[in-house]
Amino acid sequence: MINKQKAWFNQAEWKIQDAVKEAITTIKEHLSEFGNIHNIDMEDLLFGLYLDEDDYGVAATYAKIEIYCTGELLVTLSDGHTIYEADLTANTVIHILTIIKEQYGTYSKPL
Repeated sequence: MINKQKAWFNQAEWKIQDAVKEAITTIKEHLSEFGNIHNIDMEDLLFGLYLDEDDYGVAATYAKIEIYCTGELLVTLSDGHTIYEADLTANTVIHILTIIKEQYGTYSKPL
């Protein structure tokens, strides 16, 4: 029974990882077409999370979502902290999708 559950957990993890990769690709395509997102105003509905240099948890609202000159997706939080593409979590990607879907920010290119 334990091996069956472990196999299911592995499959679930892989599916989530694949969905996150696909979402990041779609987000980058969207930003390439419409521009980076800045002036994100969600009235404190969603927070990006990270660990500071002392390993304390920090939460800050989203400020900017952009494609950097290297082609990497970057998320800047309201406190100036940057979350790099390699460090994006499934929750952060869901937040980005919500920001895009609900049009919480201003695009650098006119829509």
